[in-house]
Amino acid sequence: MTAPEKAAVKIILALLLSCVSTAVHAQPYFNPSGIGRSGCGQYLSAFHDRPPGKIRTITHPEGEFVDEAARYTDWLAGFFTASNWWIARSGKGNSVRADYATIDVWMKRWCEQNPTKSVLEGAIEYVNAAAN
Repeated sequence: MTAPEKAAVKIILALLLSCVSTAVHAQPYFNPSGIGRSGCGQYLSAFHDRPPGKIRTITHPEGEFVDEAARYTDWLAGFFTASNWWIARSGKGNSVRADYATIDVWMKRWCEQNPTKSVLEGAIEYVNAAAN
């Protein structure tokens, strides 16, 4: 191997090792998706003047259409289902009660107290409070 080839190998090896050392220190990254990324103001607006746990639907020949409150309700139900699955597999904590009226009342109160936070953050707080 020539001197330039040895230098190239050393550079490539150094670059590879530097990538490995930074990967060890990387923090876990959680990328939420869906309507749960919305802010509490949007959540409260969607549930304005609604009884707890109620949504509106419109039936058309094309199918049933739901309002924005239903989208939040479905997203939260999925989040709590996934949380319950993780809790059951890990054995850490209790299952989260996920009836729509209870969640709606809790989320409305939390969002009123935390208007600059996201629905996701509220859902995480709900799970943390309910599972412990």
